[in-house]
Amino acid sequence: MLKRLYSLITVLLALSTFSQAQDATLKGRVRDEKTREPLPFATVMSADRKHGVQTDQEGRFKLVLPAGKFVLLFNYISYKSESRLLDLAPGELVELDILLAPDMLDFRQIVITGNRSRQRIEETVTSMDVLPQQLLERRADNTIETAVEQVPGVTVIDGQANIRGGSGFSYGAGSRVLVLVDDLPMLAGDANDVKWNFIPVEQMEQAEVLKGASSALFGSSALNGVINLRTAMPGDTALTLINAFVGAYDQPSDVRMRWWDEARMTSGFSLSHRQRFGKVALVSGGQYVNDRGYREGETEERVRANAHVRFPIEKLSGLTAGLAVNAQRAKGGSFLIWQNDTTGALLPFGGTLSTYTSDRFTFDPYLTYTSGPWIHKLKTRYFLSNNTNNTAQGSRSEVFYAD
Repeated sequence: MLKRLYSLITVLLALSTFSQAQDATLKGRVRDEKTREPLPFATVMSADRKHGVQTDQEGRFKLVLPAGKFVLLFNYISYKSESRLLDLAPGELVELDILLAPDMLDFRQIVITGNRSRQRIEETVTSMDVLPQQLLERRADNTIETAVEQVPGVTVIDGQANIRGGSGFSYGAGSRVLVLVDDLPMLAGDANDVKWNFIPVEQMEQAEVLKGASSALFGSSALNGVINLRTAMPGDTALTLINAFVGAYDQPSDVRMRWWDEARMTSGFSLSHRQRFGKVALVSGGQYVNDRGYREGETEERVRANAHVRFPIEKLSGLTAGLAVNAQRAKGGSFLIWQNDTTGALLPFGGTLSTYTSDRFTFDPYLTYTSGPWIHKLKTRYFLSNNTNNTAQGSRSEVFYAD
C-alpha cells in the first residue's frame, strides 16, 4: 500500500514538472524612461486579460505564461502605455526592461480660427475667446444663439451677431460677423442670413469667437469678426449624450396683456452619439423642440437629424475623406404687426398671422491631404432652404460652395 502511494506521488510530480516545462517565464522591471527610477505597482497584463501581475516596490515582476504568441501591456498612472509582442517557446525564460514615458496632459486650448490651422490659443495674435463643450452642454440651450452671447462683447440682436458693437447685418446684403460650422459658412441663400436654429448644437465641441476684422482670411462677411463652431469627433470609447429641457412662459405683469389661461410651455430633447469603427469616425445626432410661444399664434415645432463620417483613404497615404449631412423641418406661425401698443402687444393684427413650413438641408463632402508640414483641404457644401407659408410668400434657395 505504501509503495503504491509513493508511485502516485512520483507520477504527480512528473506531470507537474512536465506541465511547467510547457510554460514560459517572464521576468523584468518597469522603470521611468527619464529618471530610470522603478515604478512600483505598475500593471503587466496580456492583451486578452487572462494573465497579469503587478510590479513590486522595486518595479520588478515575474509572470508565467503558456507557450505561444502574446501581446503584453504595461500600464502605470500618468505614464504612456507600452506594449510588447512576444513569441514564447516552451520552458523559455525571457527578461524585459520596460521604460515608460511620462504622459504630460496638455490642458491648453487648441483653436483653428485664428489662422485656419491648429494652434494653441495663447499663440494667436488676435483677440479670441472659446466656449468649451462643457458650457454648451450644461446650458441646455436649444440653439447656439444664446450660448455665444456668454462671450464678452458678443450680442445677438434679432438673430444677427454683433461683436464689440460693430454692425452685424445689412438685410439682404449678408452678415458682418461670419458664422461657420467646421469652416463652412452658415449663410442661407434666401435672406443671406444665419439660421441659428439649424446649427446642430448637440454636436458642437467648442465655439471659437475671433474678435475684430478677419476679412483677409475669411472674406467680406467677416468684417466684424468670426464665430466658428467645431464638431466634436469620437475618441477611443463610444459616447452617447442625451439632453432634455422644459420651461414655461410667465404671465405678463400687466394683467390687460394676459391672453392665455393655461401655461405656455417649451420643451424638447437632443441626443448625440460618437463612435469609432476601426479607422472610421462617426458622429450622429438629432433634436426635437416644441415651443408654444408667448405671442398668440407664434409657435414652432421642429425636428433635426444629422451625421458626420470621416475615414482615411488607404490607397493614398495622408488623404482623409469626410461627409457631413444635416436636415431639419420646422412648422409654426408668426405675425408681423400687433393689435395695438398696449393691451394687444402680444396679439396679431387681423390678417397678419401666417403659418409656415421650413425645410433646410446641407450636404458637405470634404477632403484633407497631409504631406509633411503641408495640409491641403477641399471643403464643399450644398445648402437647400425651402420656405412655404399660407400667404404665398414662400422662397426656395440653393447654395453651392467650395473652398
